[in-house]
Amino acid sequence: MRLSQLVGNHILVGGQTGSGKTYFATWLAKSLSNRYKVIFVNPQHEPKQFYTTDELNAKDLLEHDVINFEIVNLDDIKKAIKYALAFGKNGIQTYLFIDEAHLFDKYPEVELIPRLGRKWGVFQVTISQRLNDVASRHRAIITQSRYVILFSLSRFELGLLRYYGLQDLRVNLEKYHFLVFDTATDKYQIFKPIR
Repeated sequence: MRLSQLVGNHILVGGQTGSGKTYFATWLAKSLSNRYKVIFVNPQHEPKQFYTTDELNAKDLLEHDVINFEIVNLDDIKKAIKYALAFGKNGIQTYLFIDEAHLFDKYPEVELIPRLGRKWGVFQVTISQRLNDVASRHRAIITQSRYVILFSLSRFELGLLRYYGLQDLRVNLEKYHFLVFDTATDKYQIFKPIR
C-alpha cells in the first residue's frame, strides 16, 4: 500500500495526545494541496505554518491552496463545511480536515461530507484522540471512511478496534509509527514516521 492511495477517500485519523496525528495530518494536507483545495479546521490553533484567518470567507479560500481556519466559535464548523461543499459543487475538488473532531460531537453537520461529498469531489479527514466519542455520535464518519489511520491508542478505544476487527492488534505502536487500515479490503500496513 502506498500513501498515495489515500487520495480521493474519506479518512479517519486517531491516536493519543502527542502520538503524531496532527503532524501527520499537516503533512497530508500539504501533500494534497497541489491537487485539492485544503481547509484545515483547527480549534487548537495549530499548525502555525498554515495561513490563518479569524473569519472564513470565499475570497480567502480561493486565494490560498491551504487554509488553516482557527475556530473561534464551535458553530463556525458549519461555515467551513458549507464552503467545502460549495467548492465541490463548483468543480473545485476539496479536502476538509477537522482536527479535534470530538469537540464537534453535537453538530450533525460533520457527517454531511462523508455522506454527500464524494459525488462533488469533496473529502473529509476526521482527526481525534477520542475516536469512540466520534464513532458513537457520528456513525457516517466511521462507516464512510475508506482508510483509518491509527497512532497509539489508549485502552478506552477498544470499542473502535473491535468494530474494525483490530482488537487483537491493540495498536501499541512505537512512537510516531502509524497503521493504515483499508476498510474495503480489511488489510493494514504499519508505516514508520514521516520525515
